[in-house]
Amino acid sequence: MKIKVLATQWGSGSWSASYFLDYVKANDYAGIEINMPQDQQYVSEFLLKLDEIRATEDFTFVGQAVLAYQNEGFQDHLKRYKRRLEEVILLKPDFINVQTGTDFFSFDENCAFIECALELSEKNDVKIIHETHRGKFSFHSLKTLEYLEKFPELELTADLSHWCNVSESLLVGQDEILDKIFPRVRHVHARIGFAQASQVNHFMAPEWTATTAQFLHWWKQILEANEGKEFTFLTEFGPQPYLPSLPFSGVPVADQWELNLKMKDFLLQNL
Repeated sequence: MKIKVLATQWGSGSWSASYFLDYVKANDYAGIEINMPQDQQYVSEFLLKLDEIRATEDFTFVGQAVLAYQNEGFQDHLKRYKRRLEEVILLKPDFINVQTGTDFFSFDENCAFIECALELSEKNDVKIIHETHRGKFSFHSLKTLEYLEKFPELELTADLSHWCNVSESLLVGQDEILDKIFPRVRHVHARIGFAQASQVNHFMAPEWTATTAQFLHWWKQILEANEGKEFTFLTEFGPQPYLPSLPFSGVPVADQWELNLKMKDFLLQNL
């Protein structure tokens, strides 16, 4: 199976689109995932540069749809969700990774979000997959399994750091649930979390050796459950406040890009 490691644009919002893509290419990433800014100049520059890159090589573009709840109620949030997905579809990504619903909407209300995504996916012939994430319908493994059982076509982006945080463990006792979920995973967000947070301070530090080994074990299980020619991983260590910082000074304890580049090398060496 071919492994493609992608770069996140998260944390690089102050960079121009061209600079970001040049940096990604200079560091040998095979693609990017981006929650596109609401800035038409950035979008135009990004798409022009992306076309230039893709004219000579296979370079994956994942569109991200991240939508913060604004105390607006179910119906209005669903309308904004649909509108944001339609905006991302117009960018013509290879596929879309979306954060869907909320953890406090009812099962049926969250199903309406999934149904909306499925309809847009079929109508526009684009794959839309749903990220496992705190605060969303997929905030916990067992709850996510209920939606997978209702929607056999539903596919996931696995960011297991969120489930560790929600469960306050390295998913102890959840193996049988994970065995049912992993065949439905199509993309992985490669970040190391733990019981108390969705991002460790530095995954290469010796105190996180066992935790990193557990995540690698899960990622290998996901690959084994998905026989195919290609699978994508996103290195997704985030900026502050995801990235811990020292009190009073606010100085980050590590460098975001260093973490992501080390994770890229780690994935390519171990998967």
